[in-house]
Amino acid sequence: VKDRDNLQKQLAENGIFAPILWPLDENARKISPIALEFEKTILAIPIDQRYDHSDMVHVYNTLKNILR
Repeated sequence: VKDRDNLQKQLAENGIFAPILWPLDENARKISPIALEFEKTILAIPIDQRYDHSDMVHVYNTLKNILR
């Protein structure tokens, strides 16, 4: 997403932890412009066995409302 940090903040305000998974060191930033773009824009959305259907509905609705 283009405004990842703001989206992450808004998700956190709604009880959704969405970690940044692509921090690069300085050398890696110079190797690939694609990796650099991922570092700036990628945000993990929590979807795994710890969450039930109502959790997924909450994540979906929250994202839908924020991204409008």
